[in-house]
Amino acid sequence: MGVETVKLAESKEQVQEFIKYLLKDIWAMERMLEDDLFETDTVRIGAEQELCLVDKYAKPAPISMELLEVLNDKDFTTELAKFNLETNLEPLVFKGTCLSQMESNILKQLDKAREAIRQFDGDIVLTGVLPTIRKSDLDIENLTPLPRYHALCQAINKLRGDEYDLRIQGMDELLMRFDSPLLEACNTGFQVHLQVAPGEFVNKYNIAQAITGPVLASAVNSPILFGKRLWAETRVALFHQSVDTRQVGDHLRDSSPRVTFGNEWLKNSILDIIKERTEAAQTGSYWMVKSYNSLTKKDVTREQALTAITNAMIKNQRKGEPVHKWSLAKTDDLEMWQPSSLLVEEFMTTDLFTVQKDDIIELVANLFEWRRIRYVPVEDDSKHLVGLITMRMIFLEFNNIIHNNGSSSKSVGEIMIKNPITIHPEASILEATDIMDTQSIGCLPVVKNNRLVGIITEQNYMTITARLLRRHHSENNKESSENRHKE
Repeated sequence: MGVETVKLAESKEQVQEFIKYLLKDIWAMERMLEDDLFETDTVRIGAEQELCLVDKYAKPAPISMELLEVLNDKDFTTELAKFNLETNLEPLVFKGTCLSQMESNILKQLDKAREAIRQFDGDIVLTGVLPTIRKSDLDIENLTPLPRYHALCQAINKLRGDEYDLRIQGMDELLMRFDSPLLEACNTGFQVHLQVAPGEFVNKYNIAQAITGPVLASAVNSPILFGKRLWAETRVALFHQSVDTRQVGDHLRDSSPRVTFGNEWLKNSILDIIKERTEAAQTGSYWMVKSYNSLTKKDVTREQALTAITNAMIKNQRKGEPVHKWSLAKTDDLEMWQPSSLLVEEFMTTDLFTVQKDDIIELVANLFEWRRIRYVPVEDDSKHLVGLITMRMIFLEFNNIIHNNGSSSKSVGEIMIKNPITIHPEASILEATDIMDTQSIGCLPVVKNNRLVGIITEQNYMTITARLLRRHHSENNKESSENRHKE
């Protein structure tokens, strides 16, 4: 749609000039409406499908620019983040088999994208919110390197500041702080564009509003974000909180939700798919949450469950099955999962018990007993990590009290490890292992921006190892069973 020229207004005069041009466009549109200059004898329909790009481990793959070069197709274009892509469909005259033709065109584009991304050992996923997306994926480094996206982020930051607090309450609660509007890049969708005559616009608009509720209810598919089970359609809250620059009292209506993707077209009416999904009792959101709950009951980590769900989505979408016919994700969908590809933030413990320097060591001793833990971080009033207490230190201190008549009234600050070795949440699991091994330590506090965000201990590794051994044992039994059947 024209030439892309992006420039932020830097002065009051530039803003005023922009408003003048905007008003001229509105006046021109009014003139076109009055003089019947819009086409009315033909109705067309178009669509755009947004894609999530994933690597072989089902994690976001920031390769959109490289993939576009391979595709070399004007109908594919960028999105806000480098791990998303969009394909636009040529508008069709709204008659006859146009919807079937649109479906066929979408499937051709998806096949083309799947073929191209194989060069990068990756795949594509159609989903509202990618289950495996991590906070580290939303770093500003993953912003698509085009002027329009940089200008968008600058404009939003100018209006609402550089920090974004996200708070969504569902089955679980999510409370996080981000430093860029790239948070909105979690959202993807399928959008249909219908051309209508000016005289029909009001009526068609009202009809669209009226059917939004039941359509959304039958198509929800983004219940999980950062491993938390939230709204059945989390995109609504996520989009509103990530890019809405208005204050609470400045508007009367909520931001419009984005629509979801579809798998097949209706034969009779909109009631068909609603009926089928009602009878199956399975929307995309229901399938994800039920799969997640089922997997986590089988001694599978949260990260593994999200990977299995994403892999199962890829397989079902390749087969073209509508979501209400999908079987639940299984541990078999973890075939490409490799713990070496994990980041620290994906397996660290985040439910922490901390103390302060002025607390007495008896409190720490009781924490060890009550919570069955071996390490307690020490924080100041600003949640900055200032030290670490280990169970061994407490044992030595009480041993000294017993044998040397020492005092048990010492404070944490007197015996803690000051400036303990730490690691960043976006470091790899192998890097964490190397540090713990070379430094002969059993614990690594996880720190970002000088704040404690998690902790890694030997127990985290024991848990991963135990699950790997069980999985290896299960795969061996399966292979032996298959060999016996062949014989």
